[in-house]
Amino acid sequence: MWVAFHGDLADPVSSDPVARESTRVAAVVTSNAQATYDPQTIERAFHTRLLPKFLIDLFGAASIDDLRDARLSDKEREASPAVYIHAGEPPTLAYYTSDDRASLPPNSPAEAYIYNPAQGRYLEQVARERGANIEVHAGHEYPGGWDGFLYAAAAFLDASLRR
Repeated sequence: MWVAFHGDLADPVSSDPVARESTRVAAVVTSNAQATYDPQTIERAFHTRLLPKFLIDLFGAASIDDLRDARLSDKEREASPAVYIHAGEPPTLAYYTSDDRASLPPNSPAEAYIYNPAQGRYLEQVARERGANIEVHAGHEYPGGWDGFLYAAAAFLDASLRR
């Protein structure tokens, strides 16, 4: 999603032919996608201050507490796909395997919100605010679970790529 929502990263004046190629995509299908890696957004959107430990390595922090250091905030926002959502995005289908339809309780541990449909609900909210359209579904919405999602994903890509 980061590549799909981000502006084109092609460098048209590069001597490298690969670097000159567009990074724009025609459609996105994703499963259990992260919307944000920004501690402030995680706290606000998921009502928790408990951060995933993998962010320590991702951002080169010394500890969980260091993830709230203002010197990392630009990196954390820049890594978050939701930062880049805007009108005109490619068609996007986001699927979350969890059937958790309830809101997350306050101070949920990272394991509870990392692959939770709450990520998708946050993406939908940001997309709506910015005039973009993202389809988000949870496990219970597809008969047949994962296999049902795969059939729906194939149909979604077929329809999106024929436009």
